[in-house]
Amino acid sequence: MRYLRFYLVTVAVALSAGYARAQGVAPGALQEKAVQKELKLTADQSKKIDTFFDSLDAKEREAGRKFAQATEDERRKLMDEMRESTRKQLNEILKPEQFKRLEQIELQRAGIGVFGSPKTQDDLHLTDDQKAKVGSIVSDGMAKIRQSGREMQADAVAATKQREAITNEALTQIVGLLTAEQQAAWKELTGDPFNAPREAPPRRSASSGGPVPARQPEMKTALGRPKATPVPKQNMPRTARRQSPGADEVQLPDGLVGLPDTFIGGNRDRFIDVAPSGGVLVGVNVSYISRFGGNKISSVMPIYRVGEKLVNGKRHGTLLGKEVKAVAKPGYAIGALNTHTGLTVDGFEAVFMRVDGDQLDAGESYNSPWLGDRKGGSPRDVSSEGKVPVGLQGRAGKEVNALGLIVGK
Repeated sequence: MRYLRFYLVTVAVALSAGYARAQGVAPGALQEKAVQKELKLTADQSKKIDTFFDSLDAKEREAGRKFAQATEDERRKLMDEMRESTRKQLNEILKPEQFKRLEQIELQRAGIGVFGSPKTQDDLHLTDDQKAKVGSIVSDGMAKIRQSGREMQADAVAATKQREAITNEALTQIVGLLTAEQQAAWKELTGDPFNAPREAPPRRSASSGGPVPARQPEMKTALGRPKATPVPKQNMPRTARRQSPGADEVQLPDGLVGLPDTFIGGNRDRFIDVAPSGGVLVGVNVSYISRFGGNKISSVMPIYRVGEKLVNGKRHGTLLGKEVKAVAKPGYAIGALNTHTGLTVDGFEAVFMRVDGDQLDAGESYNSPWLGDRKGGSPRDVSSEGKVPVGLQGRAGKEVNALGLIVGK
Protein backbone atom coordinates (compact mmCIF):
# COMPACT_ATOMS: atom_id res chain seq x y z
CA MET A 1 0.00 0.00 0.00
CA ARG A 2 1.16 3.54 -0.57
CA TYR A 3 0.85 6.87 1.20
CA LEU A 4 -2.39 8.79 1.09
CA ARG A 5 -1.45 11.96 -0.62
CA PHE A 6 -3.73 14.82 -1.51
CA TYR A 7 -6.53 13.56 0.76
CA LEU A 8 -4.35 13.14 3.83
CA VAL A 9 -2.75 16.55 3.42
CA THR A 10 -6.05 17.75 4.84
CA VAL A 11 -7.20 14.89 7.02
CA ALA A 12 -4.12 13.50 8.72
CA VAL A 13 -2.99 16.86 10.04
CA ALA A 14 -6.52 17.62 11.18
CA LEU A 15 -6.56 14.37 13.13
CA SER A 16 -3.69 15.57 15.28
CA ALA A 17 -5.92 18.40 16.51
CA GLY A 18 -8.98 16.21 16.72
CA TYR A 19 -11.24 17.13 13.83
CA ALA A 20 -11.62 13.66 12.34
CA ARG A 21 -15.38 13.71 12.60
CA ALA A 22 -15.65 16.94 10.67
CA GLN A 23 -13.32 15.66 7.94
CA GLY A 24 -14.64 12.11 7.59
CA VAL A 25 -12.97 8.80 8.42
CA ALA A 26 -9.26 8.75 7.56
CA PRO A 27 -8.51 5.55 5.63
CA GLY A 28 -4.77 5.75 6.30
CA ALA A 29 -5.25 3.66 9.45
CA LEU A 30 -6.16 0.71 7.23
CA GLN A 31 -2.46 0.46 6.31
CA GLU A 32 -1.58 -0.37 9.93
CA LYS A 33 -1.23 -4.05 10.78
CA ALA A 34 -2.68 -3.57 14.25
CA VAL A 35 -5.79 -1.94 12.80
CA GLN A 36 -6.14 -4.65 10.14
CA LYS A 37 -5.98 -7.27 12.87
CA GLU A 38 -8.51 -5.40 15.00
CA LEU A 39 -10.94 -5.24 12.07
CA LYS A 40 -10.35 -8.93 11.23
CA LEU A 41 -9.87 -8.22 7.53
CA THR A 42 -10.13 -11.19 5.18
CA ALA A 43 -7.52 -11.87 2.49
CA ASP A 44 -9.97 -10.65 -0.15
CA GLN A 45 -10.61 -7.41 1.75
CA SER A 46 -6.87 -6.82 2.10
CA LYS A 47 -6.44 -7.13 -1.67
CA LYS A 48 -9.29 -4.72 -2.29
CA ILE A 49 -7.79 -2.22 0.14
CA ASP A 50 -4.45 -2.48 -1.70
CA THR A 51 -6.27 -1.68 -4.92
CA PHE A 52 -8.12 1.18 -3.22
CA PHE A 53 -4.88 2.86 -2.15
CA ASP A 54 -3.28 2.30 -5.56
CA SER A 55 -6.26 3.96 -7.26
CA LEU A 56 -5.72 7.13 -5.21
CA ASP A 57 -2.74 8.02 -7.41
CA ALA A 58 -4.81 8.93 -10.46
CA LYS A 59 -7.43 10.68 -8.32
CA GLU A 60 -4.76 12.66 -6.49
CA ARG A 61 -3.18 13.86 -9.75
CA GLU A 62 -6.53 14.89 -11.19
CA ALA A 63 -7.57 16.61 -7.95
CA GLY A 64 -4.22 18.39 -7.77
CA ARG A 65 -4.72 19.85 -11.25
CA LYS A 66 -8.21 21.08 -10.38
CA PHE A 67 -7.21 22.32 -6.91
CA ALA A 68 -4.42 24.56 -8.21
CA GLN A 69 -6.87 26.62 -10.27
CA ALA A 70 -9.93 26.39 -7.99
CA THR A 71 -11.57 29.08 -5.90
CA GLU A 72 -11.99 28.63 -2.15
CA ASP A 73 -15.57 27.36 -2.55
CA GLU A 74 -14.56 25.02 -5.37
CA ARG A 75 -11.77 23.61 -3.22
CA ARG A 76 -14.17 22.86 -0.38
CA LYS A 77 -16.52 21.16 -2.84
CA LEU A 78 -13.64 19.14 -4.27
CA MET A 79 -12.59 17.93 -0.81
CA ASP A 80 -16.19 17.04 0.05
CA GLU A 81 -16.44 14.99 -3.14
CA MET A 82 -13.19 13.17 -2.36
CA ARG A 83 -14.30 12.37 1.18
CA GLU A 84 -17.66 11.10 -0.04
CA SER A 85 -15.98 8.97 -2.70
CA THR A 86 -13.60 7.52 -0.11
CA ARG A 87 -16.45 6.74 2.28
CA LYS A 88 -18.44 5.04 -0.49
CA GLN A 89 -15.51 2.86 -1.57
CA LEU A 90 -14.68 1.82 1.98
CA ASN A 91 -18.32 0.97 2.66
CA GLU A 92 -18.18 -1.39 -0.33
CA ILE A 93 -15.06 -3.11 1.05
CA LEU A 94 -15.72 -3.18 4.79
CA LYS A 95 -18.62 -4.71 6.64
CA PRO A 96 -20.77 -2.24 8.61
CA GLU A 97 -19.28 -3.38 11.93
CA GLN A 98 -15.74 -3.03 10.54
CA PHE A 99 -16.40 0.48 9.27
CA LYS A 100 -17.92 1.44 12.62
CA ARG A 101 -14.88 0.10 14.47
CA LEU A 102 -12.57 2.04 12.14
CA GLU A 103 -14.48 5.22 13.00
CA GLN A 104 -14.22 4.39 16.71
CA ILE A 105 -10.46 3.93 16.45
CA GLU A 106 -10.03 7.23 14.64
CA LEU A 107 -12.22 8.98 17.18
CA GLN A 108 -10.12 7.62 20.05
CA ARG A 109 -6.96 8.83 18.34
CA ALA A 110 -8.36 12.24 17.47
CA GLY A 111 -7.54 13.79 20.83
CA ILE A 112 -9.43 16.45 22.75
CA GLY A 113 -9.97 18.63 19.70
CA VAL A 114 -12.66 16.23 18.51
CA PHE A 115 -15.03 17.89 20.98
CA GLY A 116 -14.84 20.99 18.80
CA SER A 117 -16.46 19.07 15.96
CA PRO A 118 -20.13 20.06 15.44
CA LYS A 119 -20.94 16.40 14.69
CA THR A 120 -19.51 15.22 18.00
CA GLN A 121 -21.32 18.00 19.85
CA ASP A 122 -24.58 17.05 18.14
CA ASP A 123 -24.11 13.33 18.80
CA LEU A 124 -23.58 14.04 22.49
CA HIS A 125 -26.35 16.68 22.62
CA LEU A 126 -24.09 19.16 24.38
CA THR A 127 -25.79 22.21 25.86
CA ASP A 128 -24.49 25.70 25.14
CA ASP A 129 -23.04 25.84 28.65
CA GLN A 130 -21.26 22.51 28.13
CA LYS A 131 -19.91 23.65 24.77
CA ALA A 132 -18.43 26.76 26.37
CA LYS A 133 -16.81 24.79 29.21
CA VAL A 134 -15.53 22.10 26.86
CA GLY A 135 -14.12 24.77 24.55
CA SER A 136 -12.22 26.31 27.44
CA ILE A 137 -10.75 22.95 28.46
CA VAL A 138 -9.73 22.17 24.87
CA SER A 139 -8.10 25.59 24.40
CA ASP A 140 -6.17 25.28 27.67
CA GLY A 141 -5.10 21.73 26.81
CA MET A 142 -3.86 22.66 23.33
CA ALA A 143 -1.96 25.64 24.76
CA LYS A 144 -0.26 23.35 27.30
CA ILE A 145 0.64 20.88 24.56
CA ARG A 146 2.24 23.59 22.44
CA GLN A 147 4.09 25.00 25.46
CA SER A 148 5.42 21.58 26.51
CA GLY A 149 6.55 20.99 22.92
CA ARG A 150 8.62 24.16 23.04
CA GLU A 151 10.07 23.37 26.45
CA MET A 152 11.00 19.76 25.59
CA GLN A 153 12.38 20.18 22.07
CA ALA A 154 15.47 18.11 22.80
CA ASP A 155 13.58 15.08 24.14
CA ALA A 156 10.93 13.86 21.70
CA VAL A 157 10.02 10.82 23.82
CA ALA A 158 9.43 12.89 26.95
CA ALA A 159 7.48 15.45 24.92
CA THR A 160 5.17 12.72 23.59
CA LYS A 161 4.52 11.36 27.08
CA GLN A 162 3.81 14.86 28.36
CA ARG A 163 1.39 15.48 25.48
CA GLU A 164 -0.44 12.23 26.25
CA ALA A 165 -0.67 13.15 29.94
CA ILE A 166 -2.12 16.59 29.12
CA THR A 167 -4.61 15.04 26.70
CA ASN A 168 -5.75 12.40 29.21
CA GLU A 169 -6.19 15.01 31.94
CA ALA A 170 -8.28 17.23 29.66
CA LEU A 171 -10.34 14.26 28.45
CA THR A 172 -11.10 13.29 32.05
CA GLN A 173 -12.29 16.84 32.76
CA ILE A 174 -14.51 16.86 29.66
CA VAL A 175 -16.09 13.48 30.37
CA GLY A 176 -16.73 14.69 33.92
CA LEU A 177 -18.92 17.46 32.50
CA LEU A 178 -21.17 14.95 30.69
CA THR A 179 -24.39 13.51 32.05
CA ALA A 180 -24.78 9.75 32.46
CA GLU A 181 -26.63 9.57 29.14
CA GLN A 182 -23.96 11.60 27.38
CA GLN A 183 -21.19 9.44 28.84
CA ALA A 184 -22.99 6.34 27.56
CA ALA A 185 -23.22 7.96 24.11
CA TRP A 186 -19.49 8.78 24.21
CA LYS A 187 -18.73 5.17 25.10
CA GLU A 188 -20.79 4.02 22.12
CA LEU A 189 -18.98 6.44 19.81
CA THR A 190 -15.48 5.35 20.89
CA GLY A 191 -16.06 1.65 21.65
CA ASP A 192 -13.53 -0.53 23.46
CA PRO A 193 -10.10 1.04 24.04
CA PHE A 194 -7.61 0.64 21.19
CA ASN A 195 -4.15 1.30 22.57
CA ALA A 196 -1.89 0.25 19.69
CA PRO A 197 0.39 3.15 18.69
CA ARG A 198 0.12 4.64 15.23
CA GLU A 199 2.30 2.95 12.64
CA ALA A 200 4.11 4.80 9.89
CA PRO A 201 2.69 3.92 6.45
CA PRO A 202 4.77 1.30 4.63
CA ARG A 203 7.30 2.97 2.37
CA ARG A 204 6.32 2.46 -1.24
CA SER A 205 7.55 4.02 -4.47
CA ALA A 206 5.54 6.98 -5.65
CA SER A 207 4.65 5.48 -9.02
CA SER A 208 4.18 1.74 -8.86
CA GLY A 209 3.29 0.87 -5.28
CA GLY A 210 6.34 -1.37 -5.06
CA PRO A 211 8.95 -1.31 -2.30
CA VAL A 212 11.44 1.55 -2.18
CA PRO A 213 14.84 0.29 -3.44
CA ALA A 214 17.40 -0.44 -0.74
CA ARG A 215 19.82 2.34 0.06
CA GLN A 216 22.88 2.38 -2.17
CA PRO A 217 26.39 2.26 -0.72
CA GLU A 218 27.94 5.60 0.17
CA MET A 219 29.86 7.26 -2.65
CA LYS A 220 32.66 9.81 -2.23
CA THR A 221 33.72 12.66 -4.46
CA ALA A 222 37.33 13.46 -5.25
CA LEU A 223 37.35 15.90 -2.35
CA GLY A 224 36.26 13.19 0.05
CA ARG A 225 32.85 14.75 0.66
CA PRO A 226 29.76 12.55 0.68
CA LYS A 227 28.07 12.38 -2.71
CA ALA A 228 24.29 12.55 -2.86
CA THR A 229 22.57 9.20 -3.42
CA PRO A 230 19.51 9.74 -5.63
CA VAL A 231 16.31 7.77 -5.42
CA PRO A 232 16.19 5.87 -8.76
CA LYS A 233 13.62 7.05 -11.27
CA GLN A 234 10.62 4.85 -11.86
CA ASN A 235 9.74 3.69 -15.36
CA MET A 236 6.36 5.15 -16.12
CA PRO A 237 4.67 7.10 -18.92
CA ARG A 238 5.57 10.78 -19.00
CA THR A 239 1.90 11.76 -18.95
CA ALA A 240 1.39 9.96 -15.64
CA ARG A 241 3.75 12.30 -13.80
CA ARG A 242 2.95 15.70 -12.42
CA GLN A 243 5.86 16.70 -10.26
CA SER A 244 8.07 19.70 -9.83
CA PRO A 245 11.38 19.60 -11.69
CA GLY A 246 13.64 17.13 -9.94
CA ALA A 247 10.87 15.86 -7.65
CA ASP A 248 11.50 12.29 -8.75
CA GLU A 249 15.15 12.60 -7.73
CA VAL A 250 14.77 13.69 -4.12
CA GLN A 251 18.10 13.19 -2.43
CA LEU A 252 19.99 13.84 0.77
CA PRO A 253 23.77 13.65 1.05
CA ASP A 254 24.88 10.65 3.07
CA GLY A 255 25.40 11.55 6.70
CA LEU A 256 22.30 13.74 6.82
CA VAL A 257 18.76 12.86 7.86
CA GLY A 258 15.45 14.66 7.40
CA LEU A 259 13.12 15.39 10.34
CA PRO A 260 10.41 14.27 9.85
CA ASP A 261 11.73 11.67 7.39
CA THR A 262 8.40 11.30 5.55
CA PHE A 263 5.95 13.78 4.14
CA ILE A 264 2.26 13.34 3.52
CA GLY A 265 2.04 13.66 -0.23
CA GLY A 266 5.11 11.55 -1.05
CA ASN A 267 7.73 13.23 -3.25
CA ARG A 268 5.36 15.39 -5.27
CA ASP A 269 6.68 18.97 -5.15
CA ARG A 270 9.24 17.85 -2.55
CA PHE A 271 12.30 20.04 -2.01
CA ILE A 272 15.62 19.53 -0.26
CA ASP A 273 17.79 22.54 0.59
CA VAL A 274 21.14 21.90 2.30
CA ALA A 275 23.53 24.57 3.63
CA PRO A 276 26.95 25.20 2.07
CA SER A 277 29.81 23.40 3.76
CA GLY A 278 30.05 24.52 7.39
CA GLY A 279 26.68 26.29 7.23
CA VAL A 280 23.89 26.21 9.82
CA LEU A 281 20.17 26.95 9.30
CA VAL A 282 19.49 30.19 11.18
CA GLY A 283 16.50 31.82 9.49
CA VAL A 284 13.97 32.07 6.67
CA ASN A 285 12.55 34.50 4.15
CA VAL A 286 8.84 33.95 3.47
CA SER A 287 6.12 35.50 1.32
CA TYR A 288 2.34 35.20 1.66
CA ILE A 289 -0.71 34.36 -0.41
CA SER A 290 -4.28 35.15 0.68
CA ARG A 291 -6.20 31.90 1.15
CA PHE A 292 -9.20 30.91 3.28
CA GLY A 293 -9.41 34.26 5.05
CA GLY A 294 -5.74 34.65 5.96
CA ASN A 295 -2.17 35.01 4.68
CA LYS A 296 -0.70 31.55 4.06
CA ILE A 297 2.94 30.79 3.24
CA SER A 298 3.44 31.02 -0.54
CA SER A 299 7.24 30.66 -0.54
CA VAL A 300 10.10 29.99 1.81
CA MET A 301 13.83 30.59 1.43
CA PRO A 302 16.22 29.23 4.09
CA ILE A 303 18.98 31.44 5.45
CA TYR A 304 22.27 29.90 6.54
CA ARG A 305 25.11 31.27 8.64
CA VAL A 306 28.48 30.30 7.20
CA GLY A 307 31.17 31.67 9.46
CA GLU A 308 30.14 35.28 10.02
CA LYS A 309 28.19 35.59 6.77
CA LEU A 310 24.49 35.00 6.06
CA VAL A 311 23.86 33.03 2.86
CA ASN A 312 20.46 32.53 1.22
CA GLY A 313 19.34 29.10 0.03
CA LYS A 314 16.94 28.59 -2.87
CA ARG A 315 13.38 29.86 -2.96
CA HIS A 316 10.70 27.17 -2.73
CA GLY A 317 7.14 28.01 -3.71
CA THR A 318 5.96 31.20 -5.41
CA LEU A 319 7.17 34.67 -4.42
CA LEU A 320 4.13 36.91 -4.06
CA GLY A 321 4.42 40.41 -2.68
CA LYS A 322 6.80 41.58 0.01
CA GLU A 323 9.09 39.15 1.81
CA VAL A 324 9.31 38.84 5.59
CA LYS A 325 12.54 37.72 7.24
CA ALA A 326 13.22 35.98 10.57
CA VAL A 327 16.87 35.35 11.51
CA ALA A 328 18.45 34.10 14.74
CA LYS A 329 20.99 36.22 16.57
CA PRO A 330 24.63 35.05 16.35
CA GLY A 331 25.27 31.82 18.22
CA TYR A 332 21.70 30.53 17.72
CA ALA A 333 20.05 28.29 15.11
CA ILE A 334 16.57 26.98 14.28
CA GLY A 335 15.86 24.13 16.70
CA ALA A 336 12.18 23.67 15.90
CA LEU A 337 9.27 24.91 13.80
CA ASN A 338 5.86 25.41 15.41
CA THR A 339 3.42 25.38 12.51
CA HIS A 340 -0.29 25.65 11.82
CA THR A 341 -0.97 23.41 8.84
CA GLY A 342 -4.08 22.57 6.84
CA LEU A 343 -4.30 22.43 3.05
CA THR A 344 -1.09 24.47 3.11
CA VAL A 345 1.33 25.72 5.75
CA ASP A 346 -0.88 28.47 7.17
CA GLY A 347 1.86 29.94 9.33
CA PHE A 348 4.75 29.10 11.62
CA GLU A 349 7.33 30.41 14.03
CA ALA A 350 10.94 29.33 14.39
CA VAL A 351 12.31 28.37 17.80
CA PHE A 352 15.88 29.65 17.98
CA MET A 353 18.19 27.67 20.30
CA ARG A 354 21.75 28.34 21.38
CA VAL A 355 24.37 26.32 19.50
CA ASP A 356 26.51 24.32 21.92
CA GLY A 357 29.12 22.44 19.90
CA ASP A 358 27.29 19.90 17.74
CA GLN A 359 24.09 20.18 19.82
CA LEU A 360 21.46 22.79 20.59
CA ASP A 361 20.66 23.99 24.10
CA ALA A 362 16.86 24.08 24.38
CA GLY A 363 17.23 25.69 27.79
CA GLU A 364 18.41 28.87 26.09
CA SER A 365 15.89 29.61 23.36
CA TYR A 366 13.47 32.21 22.07
CA ASN A 367 10.81 32.33 19.36
CA SER A 368 10.71 34.31 16.14
CA PRO A 369 7.70 36.50 15.32
CA TRP A 370 4.80 34.48 13.93
CA LEU A 371 4.95 34.24 10.12
CA GLY A 372 1.64 33.93 8.27
CA ASP A 373 -1.82 33.01 9.57
CA ARG A 374 -2.03 31.95 13.20
CA LYS A 375 -5.77 31.29 13.19
CA GLY A 376 -5.90 28.75 10.38
CA GLY A 377 -4.83 25.11 10.28
CA SER A 378 -3.95 22.76 13.10
CA PRO A 379 -0.81 22.76 15.30
CA ARG A 380 2.03 20.58 14.03
CA ASP A 381 5.52 20.95 15.44
CA VAL A 382 8.82 19.78 13.96
CA SER A 383 11.89 19.45 16.19
CA SER A 384 15.57 19.03 15.37
CA GLU A 385 15.76 16.78 18.45
CA GLY A 386 18.61 18.87 19.82
CA LYS A 387 20.77 18.48 16.72
CA VAL A 388 22.22 21.38 14.75
CA PRO A 389 20.12 21.95 11.60
CA VAL A 390 21.94 22.12 8.28
CA GLY A 391 19.00 22.36 5.90
CA LEU A 392 15.30 22.73 5.21
CA GLN A 393 13.01 20.28 3.44
CA GLY A 394 9.34 20.12 2.59
CA ARG A 395 6.85 20.33 -0.25
CA ALA A 396 6.14 23.46 -2.26
CA GLY A 397 4.37 23.91 -5.59
CA LYS A 398 2.48 27.17 -5.99
CA GLU A 399 2.35 27.31 -2.18
CA VAL A 400 4.26 25.74 0.71
CA ASN A 401 2.50 22.54 1.83
CA ALA A 402 4.97 21.00 4.29
CA LEU A 403 8.12 21.92 6.19
CA GLY A 404 10.77 19.87 7.95
CA LEU A 405 14.37 20.15 9.12
CA ILE A 406 17.57 18.44 8.00
CA VAL A 407 20.25 17.52 10.54
CA GLY A 408 23.38 15.41 10.75
CA LYS A 409 23.03 11.80 11.89
